[in-house]
Amino acid sequence: MKIIKAMLVSIFILGVCRPAGAESFDVKSLKYFADVDLFTVGTAENRLEDQLRADRAAGDIEHYNLETNAAIGGRIGVLHPIEDLADVGLSWGYIAGPNGSWQANAFKRQEINRRFFRLLAEVQRTFQINDRFSLLGGAGLGMAWGRQEFVTEYQAAAWENGVVVDTFDQHFHGFTWELSAGMTYKATEKLSVDLGVRYAGFPHAPNAHDVYNRQEIPGMDWNSFGIFTGVRF
Repeated sequence: MKIIKAMLVSIFILGVCRPAGAESFDVKSLKYFADVDLFTVGTAENRLEDQLRADRAAGDIEHYNLETNAAIGGRIGVLHPIEDLADVGLSWGYIAGPNGSWQANAFKRQEINRRFFRLLAEVQRTFQINDRFSLLGGAGLGMAWGRQEFVTEYQAAAWENGVVVDTFDQHFHGFTWELSAGMTYKATEKLSVDLGVRYAGFPHAPNAHDVYNRQEIPGMDWNSFGIFTGVRF
């Protein structure tokens, strides 16, 4: 992981230094883009599942059920070409998820709702195949701000009669990065359509302290594969 981070930092240092020596900045050369991302659960629940397994092994719970959904997000951004090297720019994005829930035995259930905002410095490079299609490669590096909402229920009978006994939030932020590969299709002279895959890393979420129930909820280390589609114009 340290090698990936070092490579990304090197790419962005090069991307920033090259325009610094450029003679002029042409606003007309700016490229705008908008993407939709779908990220897998990845490693989001690894630490929580390890804790649940340990609790079951210790006899604290008889069984558990852990379910988590994929995350969906979107971003908008702007790029500026740096000679024949690459396009360098910024993007702002929002990700809903990965939301999950777990149930221990038949009486305790917890929902976890997650959200992320991301500000990325991005580098993209296209390799033309023909007049319509080009290969697309990219990298992103920046900051992400995350939020987790925990809702705990206790149940004696059916879940529809459950009582919400605790709700609390956790906020965290930190380093985020991603690598992308895909293909772009030139639909018109001013509009292209992108499709590809990503591998992304998100900031570490520390353990959450549930004061009401006097328990510590394992944090999250989320790395995820995803797919994306978008337009540039």
